[in-house]
Amino acid sequence: MLDQAYQFWKARSGERAMPHETDLDAVALPLELMPWSILTEVLETERDFRYALLGSAIIQMARRDFTGCRFSELDHIRPGSQLWTQRATVANLGQPMLVSPPYTGPLGDVRRVYDLHLPLSADNGRVGMIWTVVAFERI
Repeated sequence: MLDQAYQFWKARSGERAMPHETDLDAVALPLELMPWSILTEVLETERDFRYALLGSAIIQMARRDFTGCRFSELDHIRPGSQLWTQRATVANLGQPMLVSPPYTGPLGDVRRVYDLHLPLSADNGRVGMIWTVVAFERI
């Protein structure tokens, strides 16, 4: 799944360092990746992030729909947290990032989680959105 997401992102990039945020929207995402996808808006002026879209599987795993929420509004995501730092790194470098954060959810059969963060450029050439695809390795 993560390789499929990366190949899709690369194809949308063409000769550019990353695709433009309009090159990848909920309609353009491969159907099988949609439930495991997160689109995060980079709020550059506020130095914050906002969940623009969460796939149905992500909402089910989180047990809450965080769509529209800023990271700064959520108690479990603060500057310096893994979620915040990963997004900030991708926004600053404009490069994909694959991470394996610890799983803290309710499922006992999850061995590992993988998050692939893929930057999308805004009109000013900076990262304006981050597409994250989440994969769970089960026991």
